[in-house]
Amino acid sequence: MLVGRPFGGTAILYRKSLANIIKIVNTSSWRITALLLHSEDGPVLCCNVYMPTDYGTNDCLDEYIDMCSKLSALHADNDAAFLLVAGDFNCDVNSRFYYMFSQFCNDNQLICSDYARLTDAVT
Repeated sequence: MLVGRPFGGTAILYRKSLANIIKIVNTSSWRITALLLHSEDGPVLCCNVYMPTDYGTNDCLDEYIDMCSKLSALHADNDAAFLLVAGDFNCDVNSRFYYMFSQFCNDNQLICSDYARLTDAVT
């Protein structure tokens, strides 16, 4: 019997009526779910992520860097005009992951919309 929320995993829910403009993207990672939404302005790569938690080890940092690289590669490989990444980034401004998170946002011309709305929270 399963009690509570299972560990990890991601999903993206969408209306069945949008199925004709959506293509599921294989990510080969249980931490990333992605789809390509064909909009009037061009394809949008929509990703839901569950980034690694910082347990203070080098392995955690390496895995965080690897996930950022995988997201960037997905964007490049799918020739999407736009990139939308949402989910659990397990990062705040005091985290040692923050530099990598900021670099990922800058490299992909992303805006982190949470910081204007959250206080004392990890995203």
